[in-house]
Amino acid sequence: MKLLGIVLVFLSFVFCGIAASKKYLSLTEGIEKAEKLINTIIDGILNDRSTMEEILQRAKGMDEKTDVFIDAVLKNSEGKRIMLKKEIASETGFCSDDYTNKLLQEAFDIFGKTTAEEQISRLKHIRGGIITRREELLQPSLQKAKLSRSFGIIAGLLAAVILL
Repeated sequence: MKLLGIVLVFLSFVFCGIAASKKYLSLTEGIEKAEKLINTIIDGILNDRSTMEEILQRAKGMDEKTDVFIDAVLKNSEGKRIMLKKEIASETGFCSDDYTNKLLQEAFDIFGKTTAEEQISRLKHIRGGIITRREELLQPSLQKAKLSRSFGIIAGLLAAVILL
């Protein structure tokens, strides 16, 4: 019975380390989702000359968090003007990086204010900023995630040794 308890304590520490590592990995996942959304918007403007609402409706189905994000954006928009309020991306779990959220907000702000060519040009610039941000955060996030998992294993082993 004691051995079973030790194994359970060890496994609980390991799972805590894995859960902590997911926090770091979700940061880069949110940035990747933002990049995919910007790519979808650029494609919609280039190919279809669709309205922003139509483009966002087509972007649904990527994953659950993207769907929740798009629904919140459409719900909080004023009439035909599609707006991204500052806190929507982080509240919906779409992207937790503040810098990427500012870039997304900038991307949504340009619609209807300029020509399609200018919008595409600015969106490509914003996409470049998102890609740069992802590259900046990728290695540190992976290292922190690995450290969290390792810490969980080490803490579990230490607790198991103490309980022996």
